[in-house]
Amino acid sequence: GYADRADLILLGKRGENANFAKEHLGSMLERVVRSVKKPCLVTSREFNPICRVAIAYDGGASCQRALKFMAENELFRAFDLHVITVVEGHQEDEAADCLAEAERLMNAAELYPSCQVLNGEVETAIADYVKQANLDLLIAGAYGHGRIRELLIGSTTTELLRRCHVPVLCFR
Repeated sequence: GYADRADLILLGKRGENANFAKEHLGSMLERVVRSVKKPCLVTSREFNPICRVAIAYDGGASCQRALKFMAENELFRAFDLHVITVVEGHQEDEAADCLAEAERLMNAAELYPSCQVLNGEVETAIADYVKQANLDLLIAGAYGHGRIRELLIGSTTTELLRRCHVPVLCFR
């Protein structure tokens, strides 16, 4: 189908009922993001220029694909980049190792992000960081498994799409 020939799938966050249900996601959104293997850019209603970008990184395969995508696309050199990972409990050493790996991979591509370990519930910590850091785009693995924690699996991805009021570039 068309998705197989595309480099990127672009989706609106909300469907026809967007004016009535503020946190409601479009009925097709989750189905499409789960079913296609291509990156999906889930957009918010308003367009804002993209200057500040974060990747929610857990070391998993989908995050590796996201880093590779960033490394291979010149446009990311113009952005203020952030790498974030989330820990719950006593996993700070693992999180630090995970961030160091991401930073090394990005530095090899001449990308120089600021790196941050966040504590707390994944969805809340990431959504709060997106808001506090005034980010314009979040890049995340979607519906996959990671080493530190099953960072963006199942409803966590859906919840992030609801809570983050910026476009989210999802990788499977």
